[in-house]
Amino acid sequence: MIHFREKYLEIEFDLSHPKLRKLTRDLDRWLDLKGLDLYVTSIFREAGKIKGESGVHATLRALDGIPDGKDWKPEEMAELAEFMNKNYPRRDGKPSVLWHSHRGGGLHFHLQVEWTSDFNENKLVEEIRNLKKEK
Repeated sequence: MIHFREKYLEIEFDLSHPKLRKLTRDLDRWLDLKGLDLYVTSIFREAGKIKGESGVHATLRALDGIPDGKDWKPEEMAELAEFMNKNYPRRDGKPSVLWHSHRGGGLHFHLQVEWTSDFNENKLVEEIRNLKKEK
């Protein structure tokens, strides 16, 4: 089951890239087979918030999440990433799923999809910015 750390993340998820939603749901199904739930911790954030990031979160093409229920072993993380990247290859050669941390923070899944011309995030991003101002 997919859980959202904050209520607004559910809205961001509904507005995110359709490929990202599919990737996330399939990751959740994989975790469910392992007896785990997915907790989404971040979707939209302004570009430049984290040093060295690509800006993919600012275009609603990425999300971060953590599995609940147990400590993960490196081989389990590798199995998950291999499975998801094999089944969701990106045309630009970048991985669809990473297990990483930022500047020593907590390890988390980073899911990302490539840019596509049929998804215009500009209006959606503005809607999210307005929602966050209202908070």
